[in-house]
Amino acid sequence: MANKLYNFSCEVSAGRLVGCQSAIGGIQKIYLSTYDADILGKFNFGAGASLYELAEIKGAVTLKQFDLRPNTASYNATITTSDENGTMFYEQVLEVALAQINNKDLSYINNLAQGRCQAFVLDANDNVFLMGARFGCTVTGGAMSTGQAKADRSGFTLTFTAQEQINYMCKPTAGVSTAGYPFDAVTETGGGAFTISAGDYPTT
Repeated sequence: MANKLYNFSCEVSAGRLVGCQSAIGGIQKIYLSTYDADILGKFNFGAGASLYELAEIKGAVTLKQFDLRPNTASYNATITTSDENGTMFYEQVLEVALAQINNKDLSYINNLAQGRCQAFVLDANDNVFLMGARFGCTVTGGAMSTGQAKADRSGFTLTFTAQEQINYMCKPTAGVSTAGYPFDAVTETGGGAFTISAGDYPTT
């Protein structure tokens, strides 16, 4: 007698090869935007296996760029499921460390901690992930620290958390030398575009 408790409508659709040893860990930059409940409506998506890939942008998306020092940030999207409840979601966690303490940080980080945002995360392999796509992400922890020893970090740590049903990423970039990097492969259509503001502090 077959041991079949129930059937799923979702199918195993493809296999996966072992890739070359060419990937590295880490985060290069993050791009934050004020929470937009309809941000997904500003994109067209890929088809088939690329269904969760942002392929075209058809609306305006304004981003604030945060530059990061090497080995100071990480992004994880942990899958959480409940068989008995029939639910699944991604627990998205972004942890960043910001070097130096600047007077501008106090009000800026306070605003971040009190609101919601969406984050585009550029990893060390030039992948760009969209965090908090539907429900937004919030600052759930962090600290300002002066450090103790002379080589300790003086600055801030921030933890952003989101819970989403789908983990989205942008269509892969052609490379750092391409105009519009790292969003160059997301085709602009119908007047849609990314507007990126680079940081202007600290300067010393």
